[in-house]
Amino acid sequence: MLPSTKYSNNIRLVSGTLTPYPNDAVLECKTSSGPVVINLDTFTKGYWSNQWKLYVFDQSAYASVNNITINAPIGYTINNQSQVTINNNNGGGYVIIGDNNKYLWVSTQGILPVYDSGWTRMVGFNYIPDTYDTYGFPIINQPLYRIINKTILFSNSWIVPLDNLEGHVINYNSQNPSNYSTVYWGKPYTGTNGGVLLSNRGTLYFNNGLPVIQNKNHWPDSTYMTPFMFGARRVTLQDSVTEIYHTSLSKIGIDSNGCAFINLLSYYEMGETAFSNGNYAGLGSSVLRKFNSQVSYGDKPPLYINIPSGGIYPNPSNYITDLSNNEADFLGNPTTTPLQLKVGSSSNTNYAYNLNIDPANPNQIGGFVFNPSLLNGYLDPSATPNINNPYLY
Repeated sequence: MLPSTKYSNNIRLVSGTLTPYPNDAVLECKTSSGPVVINLDTFTKGYWSNQWKLYVFDQSAYASVNNITINAPIGYTINNQSQVTINNNNGGGYVIIGDNNKYLWVSTQGILPVYDSGWTRMVGFNYIPDTYDTYGFPIINQPLYRIINKTILFSNSWIVPLDNLEGHVINYNSQNPSNYSTVYWGKPYTGTNGGVLLSNRGTLYFNNGLPVIQNKNHWPDSTYMTPFMFGARRVTLQDSVTEIYHTSLSKIGIDSNGCAFINLLSYYEMGETAFSNGNYAGLGSSVLRKFNSQVSYGDKPPLYINIPSGGIYPNPSNYITDLSNNEADFLGNPTTTPLQLKVGSSSNTNYAYNLNIDPANPNQIGGFVFNPSLLNGYLDPSATPNINNPYLY
């Protein structure tokens, strides 16, 4: 047994709002019945004891819901603030006197539960319907977010909606290949209920520029973006056999208003003076353009159907050649001049694939798919997750 003291400690179970008694030693706060507010008293300057301590702790393990607030008197501070708050279950600490008008609070952590919101649908992606497994359970294809403590994670692809050229969105069918792969234009859907908002500077916002995070208390504390990453657009050409992939070098992000966006390469090509008189002075100037698929209306993208890996084939008519009609042997003798399509199918037919997709142009980025796995956001450090109610902070 520890040695006994001369005087007993005054231990009280308290609730509501109170001022401690001069002989209080321990205040057990009954947070299960509501918040607890402790108003500290004044003391005589120069005549206080440095032995004085007041212990305060959460008796009900409910302080994350009903906080314990300790207020300094008028003209005093506690830890250089007007008040301190205990907002973690079983948390607590003790108060001591620092000088003639200052209290000090020494905190203990208590139990800090892990907050997990679970995967939640992002707003504005209803054009991506769910599919169902063999047992009839839904498979969520829409973009999701999840908050674990202060970290925001993202899952499922961000897919830019396509316009059917009559002002309506084409619902995305995730079959392999998707129905978006047979659309030969890149115009994104900009209408209401899930359309995107386009900026002439090369930025695209999902959900018409409105928040995609359901609750504003879950919005990030600032703007977060990925490094440069590739978006992709799969296109099945008219022979129904050949497929090509267009790529877009972009950054995707989430801002402090809960809005999701894509910054295309053209966004980074324009400085303060790059846009003038309706023209882009810097558009196309970035060396990063080499990483983007540059396809214009009427272009014939190279087809690799019937072309052997070394470029050698018994029938010369099946070669891909450069503009000088030299065989393009990609392994043994790579050409340095632009390629032309000589054969597009086994029937030796040239197809004119009328594509209008420039992945650096926000007006032609419809149907592109972006993977958000590299994107993380963080909540305001002062926000305290509420384990009992995930939508209260």
